[in-house]
Amino acid sequence: MENKLYELNKQASFIRSQQSNPNKFSWPADFKQLIISLVKVEKVNYRDISKATGIAESTLYGWIQNKPKVKNTFKPVNVKKDIHQNLTLSWQSGLTIKGLSFSQIEELLKQGLL
Repeated sequence: MENKLYELNKQASFIRSQQSNPNKFSWPADFKQLIISLVKVEKVNYRDISKATGIAESTLYGWIQNKPKVKNTFKPVNVKKDIHQNLTLSWQSGLTIKGLSFSQIEELLKQGLL
């Protein structure tokens, strides 16, 4: 097992070295899958993998449990009915919706789509 953890450490170090911002990046899917396999199939515990890779145990647990991080990018919108008839909604992610009336936005809110 020590040999596998040593190899995992080397891979993690290499992946980090290839990133422009080593404090904020996504781990490759194949690396995550390797770790999931080590935990589920070979029964290597989280603490050992965390020590070998420097990845937080909570992050590893999220990968194993397949709980993706969810960021809420929607913000509340206040609109006065009598003023706006041709509205445009824009999000930081780049999504833009043009030409909506207040009643259309109201309906989308009711349906939980906004």
